Amino acid sequence: MAATLDSIFDGDRWRAIGGIDADCRAEQCAEVYQQMTGARWGTYLRMLDNHRVRYFLLHLTNHPDGRDLMKTCMWTICPDGNFYASKSDDPKAKILLQPEPDFGPLQTWVLDRLQAGSRPRQSLTDDLREELWLEKHLNGVIKSMREEGLIEPEGNGRSFNRSGNPCLRVAPTRPKQLELF
Repeated sequence: MAATLDSIFDGDRWRAIGGIDADCRAEQCAEVYQQMTGARWGTYLRMLDNHRVRYFLLHLTNHPDGRDLMKTCMWTICPDGNFYASKSDDPKAKILLQPEPDFGPLQTWVLDRLQAGSRPRQSLTDDLREELWLEKHLNGVIKSMREEGLIEPEGNGRSFNRSGNPCLRVAPTRPKQLELF
């Protein structure tokens, strides 16, 4: 088998793979392939069967459109919650894809980026490519955060219109008004 593995991995890189379980070894294998190909993005998708990984799909690309297409496909084919996806830079940070995603982590992601100061909406969209979320998810989160008063546009126009690429910022906290009895 060593000769076959040497052929598959273009050398003996496979010998360093040795995680504690099959899932860990699959992630290490994917990382080796990403390094071998020099791919900028690597997306791992696990299909579960009886709470076990049945398939491990690895998508590698250097092209932004390839990354976006894979993310769209991933969210499209996973409506029943049977897949876990991982980012290439942190495969342990898994997202369970399900019909009603939990957007709490995406909201935290937006707030983290805006804590350092206001940012154009488009820069958030550009940064989102590194994440597993889609632009439509970001748009929904921005809308709900605005409605909740967590973020606001900066400047005179004060518009949230995407086409205007407004600068967004964390809304200043306002003290609750005292109720008079």
